[in-house]
Amino acid sequence: MRHILTLTAAACAALMTLAPARASDFPEFDRYVTVKEQRAAILACKADLGRDGWPKFRATYVEYPSGGQTRLELLPHRSVSERDADWINACAAEALGLDRGAPG
Repeated sequence: MRHILTLTAAACAALMTLAPARASDFPEFDRYVTVKEQRAAILACKADLGRDGWPKFRATYVEYPSGGQTRLELLPHRSVSERDADWINACAAEALGLDRGAPG
């Protein structure tokens, strides 16, 4: 038992010497884009495809790699099929210069 406590204390001491992560330690993959900008791009692409009706969105907060921002994505709903939603989301991501893989 004493041996386990010694090992645990040594492990804790070693962990405390590690430097905490800073935002500058992580590369920036995307520029910050507001939800308002994302919504406008999604609605523009939706209109380009000729789909009407109220949009249904999902917002996801992405800590990393995109630097802590909310990512908006259109979901299939009424006049928007799953295929349409994929195209609209890809269209908006391209227009905004965002990595499509980040939303999850």
